[in-house]
Amino acid sequence: MESGETVWGKPDLKLRGLSIWTLDRPYPDAEIDWDADQITCRVVAEAAGARVELNGTGLSGVTFHHFLKTMTEVHERLDGYAILSGNDLGVEVKLSVDNVGHVLIDVSVEPEGGVWQKHTFYYVTDQTELPHFMAQCRRILEQFPLKVDLRPPRPRA
Repeated sequence: MESGETVWGKPDLKLRGLSIWTLDRPYPDAEIDWDADQITCRVVAEAAGARVELNGTGLSGVTFHHFLKTMTEVHERLDGYAILSGNDLGVEVKLSVDNVGHVLIDVSVEPEGGVWQKHTFYYVTDQTELPHFMAQCRRILEQFPLKVDLRPPRPRA
């Protein structure tokens, strides 16, 4: 296996110690577009001495779209934050930039399984990594195009 590769292959989104594999659409033929937009994911957050894994749905094309959009704004302004949130899956990622150009990645994971748990991981990288992160999100959206129409509704005549 190549560096960074696992039995799952390389992650589709890698933000320091956070790895996300986008596996499939569990409800591709769903009549409700929000259901059809769901993506089955494997999430691994790790740091020295700790590893937490999640599997399931809860992230969607829309969540990756909004994460990419707000991350692009953070990159352009070097200010603000971008959030990737999959409440049903139990993961939230907040990416922000500090006043010296470091990218702060705050990851919260809450696995299911009978015992209430919450794990928080903090990672730091440089702003020069943002284009790479954005490219990964674009590839995810190419593999899993949006199933939801995000355009505002047309006014009635």
